[in-house]
Amino acid sequence: MKTEKRAVLFSNGEALSPERLHIRKDDYLIAVDGGLKHLEKLRLSPDLIIGDLDSLDSHYLQNLERSSVEVLRFDPQKDDTDLALALRESIKRGYRYIVIAFGLGGRVDHLLGSLGLLEVAKAESIDTHFDDGTTRVFLFDDEIRLETKPQDLISLIPWRGDALVHETQNLAYPLRDEWLPFGTTRGVSNVALAEEIRVSLSKGELLIIHTRTNVEK
Repeated sequence: MKTEKRAVLFSNGEALSPERLHIRKDDYLIAVDGGLKHLEKLRLSPDLIIGDLDSLDSHYLQNLERSSVEVLRFDPQKDDTDLALALRESIKRGYRYIVIAFGLGGRVDHLLGSLGLLEVAKAESIDTHFDDGTTRVFLFDDEIRLETKPQDLISLIPWRGDALVHETQNLAYPLRDEWLPFGTTRGVSNVALAEEIRVSLSKGELLIIHTRTNVEK
């Protein structure tokens, strides 16, 4: 049975502003292999550690396995990345809301593969996005509303094909009933004008990338 609680997956990507990541008290915290370091920097304890665990010191791992922390260890010779395994495990455990923390930056192949997991979650009707404290990434095919601050950067990137934007609200460069062809850079670096922005689509899919420019949390 699905729960309204969130799972937060701590990936082993870049963490430019980890202190700005919003964590709820009832979040289920999953360390994805080396992503455990981000939890430690935030002085948080994981509920689950998952992956092939090749990024963790063996003695440290033994101590973790003796503690109350659940550990799911996989053979390094596997078909999925550790993050993909963590996402599927979260879905299996009934989480409808999943945040992938610190899953951006680093190797381009890992980044592209990780962004593709948004499609996996979307196919399961799971609300999933990336967040590293500075940048959030969402995938949608209908309508999205985001809390923003004026001057935050908003980029609209067509995903897997052309996208027909029905309407945008509270963006400096508005779109209305206009196509964004796959591969275009037209939607890059728009600017939020208010505390909330809205984008609706008629056809296609968009990645929306929200970059916070406000130094406050």
